Amino acid sequence: MSYLLSIVVPTKDRYPYLFQLIELIKSFNFEDIELIIQDNTADNSLFLEYLKNHQYEHLKYFHIPEQISISDNSTKAILNSTGEYVCFIGDDDGVTRYIVDAVKWMKGNNITTLKSVAAILKWPSYISTSYYKVSGTAIFNDFSMTYKIVDAKDCLKTLLKTGISTLDYMPKTYNGITKRTTLEGIYKKCGTYFPGPSPDMANAVCLALEDDFYAFVDAPIIIGGHSGHLGGNASRYKRQCGPLEEQPFISKDYIDNWNPKIPKVWSPTTIWPASAITALQAYNASEYLDIIDYERILDKFIVANPDKTDMALVLSNNPAKLLKSSRTSQLKRFLRGCWNVLIYFILNKYDGKKVHRGISNIQEAEKLLTDQIHNFDLKQA
Repeated sequence: MSYLLSIVVPTKDRYPYLFQLIELIKSFNFEDIELIIQDNTADNSLFLEYLKNHQYEHLKYFHIPEQISISDNSTKAILNSTGEYVCFIGDDDGVTRYIVDAVKWMKGNNITTLKSVAAILKWPSYISTSYYKVSGTAIFNDFSMTYKIVDAKDCLKTLLKTGISTLDYMPKTYNGITKRTTLEGIYKKCGTYFPGPSPDMANAVCLALEDDFYAFVDAPIIIGGHSGHLGGNASRYKRQCGPLEEQPFISKDYIDNWNPKIPKVWSPTTIWPASAITALQAYNASEYLDIIDYERILDKFIVANPDKTDMALVLSNNPAKLLKSSRTSQLKRFLRGCWNVLIYFILNKYDGKKVHRGISNIQEAEKLLTDQIHNFDLKQA
C-alpha cells in the first residue's frame, strides 16, 4: 500500500505513553498514514501482549533489543517507513487529526519541510518546579491559521552565531514534517538522517543545508509531549552535566570524535553544538563552520553549569572576557526568570503561551487543540 505520510516513533522503555499515542492515531481512521514503531526496549514482552489485544493494520513494528544510539534508532525508523512525507515524533508526543490536511497542503504548494507552532502537553507525570505548576496541562495560544515561508540558511547562520542553543527557528523533521526526497538527499550525503549525537539538532542543520526554505504554520498539527521520564536513561542527566561515557544513547564514534572546542561532558549546552558541528562536517560545509561563535557556546555552558566554569575557561580564547560575559548572562537569566514567574501568576502564561489545565493524556490534548478551529484553511501571514 502507498502511504502519503509515515509517522515514525523511535522508542525505548516508555510503553505507557506509546500505547496512548497508538490509540490516538488509530482513532483518526486515516488510510493515508502508516505508523512506524522502532523499539529499542530490551524486553518487549509488554508490547507484544499489547499487539495481541489491539489490532491496527497501518502499524508496523520493529524491535532491536541490543542497545543502539538514539540517532541509529531514529535512522532505522525512517528506513523502515515508506510514506511520501515523514513526521518524526517521540512516544510522549502526538499529532492532531489535521496532520493529513497539512501534508496535502504541503504537496499542493511544493513545500518540502513544515514546522508548526509549538503546542505542548505537560503530562501529569511531568515534574513541575515550585513556581510553575503545569503538570497535566496543554500550553498553547490561539491559532491564526496562517503560514510564512522562512529562509532556512539565514536561520542556520543565526543559530551558529548565537551559541547553538535552540531549535525554535530551525526546520525540523522531529516534531515537524519533511518530504522523503529531502531526507534521502541527507542520507545520500551522510549515510544517516541524523549525523550527530542529538538527532533533532543534527537533522535540523541538515535540513537547512539541503533546502533553502521551509514553511512555518500557525495551526494545531504537532503536540510536543513533556513527561516525567525520558527514554533511554536520558533522564539521569536532564538539565545537568554528566560523563559522556555514561550515556548509553550516544554512539562511541561521536564520543571519540568530540569537538575539542566544546566541554567534553553531557549537557544540553554541549550536545546540541556538538551535533550541529558534526552535521556541518558531514556536509563539508566549511563556510558555515567558520562562523560558529565558540565563545557564545562556552558562555551558555557556564550559565547552565556554573560549577563547571573552569572547564569552559580553559577552552576560551579570552577567559577574562568569557567570565565577565557569563556573569552578565547569568544576571539576565535571573531577571528573565523573575519576569516569567510574574507573568505566570498574573496572566497564567508559561513560556509566553496560555496554560490550559485539567489535561490528563494525549487524546484530551488533541481534542482541546482541534476544537479551537473548524477547518484547516491556511492564509499567508
